[in-house]
Amino acid sequence: MTESFDDDQFAAHGDSYDTSEQWPLRQHCEAPSLLTAAGDLTGLSVLDAGCGSGFYLRRFARMGASRLIGLDPSEGMLEVARARAAAAGLDITFARTGLSQAGRFGPVDLVTAVYVLPYAESLHDLGDMCLGAARALRPGGRFVAAAFNPGCATDPEWYRPYGFTIETTNEDRDGVPAVLTSHLFDPPLRVTGYRWSAESHETALGEAGFDEIKWVAPRPTAAGIAEHGLGFWEPYTTCPHSLIITARRS
Repeated sequence: MTESFDDDQFAAHGDSYDTSEQWPLRQHCEAPSLLTAAGDLTGLSVLDAGCGSGFYLRRFARMGASRLIGLDPSEGMLEVARARAAAAGLDITFARTGLSQAGRFGPVDLVTAVYVLPYAESLHDLGDMCLGAARALRPGGRFVAAAFNPGCATDPEWYRPYGFTIETTNEDRDGVPAVLTSHLFDPPLRVTGYRWSAESHETALGEAGFDEIKWVAPRPTAAGIAEHGLGFWEPYTTCPHSLIITARRS
């Protein structure tokens, strides 16, 4: 989940993080939206940066991807990811590194990065991450990322019904810290990311060699609406904490 190798705060959360696929927001909104953005993966090679416990990689395998690579700075997360992949009989290559170093593992058809770009502490870091994704892709390959919504809610309790809170300010500038606390972990998992404007994301992507940059808001599935009701989802769809970015390597 993070480019930092100095503090493996995720090491103790590998098993519990893997169960997060059953949380309503992830099961019925985040994951379906990201998989829809990824498109048809039949026969494609996919690199997932910030792969965590391998949740998305196992989904990609079920969608027909032919070659899978998972990168994550957390050795604790990778241990869980390797064990889950082995139990499922999947051949996935894992490496302890971050998105900025993804070029060493290409070329691939698709690079994904779920909640990795928010860990960029500077515009330089953001550019390095986007460049890493570009270097890993074949020409015409695609990058699909989940990033902080530049206009996410600043009310710390806005996202409480979905299992987490965010502490940030409404300052209109790049690099504003946002502290996300997931209350679905025991003890709660607290991480700090940084909010970057849409313009800064698009500039970094463009300078890395991407075009066809699009922003997509996650939407709950029909099953999620049936199970939890429209009222449950309305605050989140009004102001989601993350947006999906898709781009093509030109």
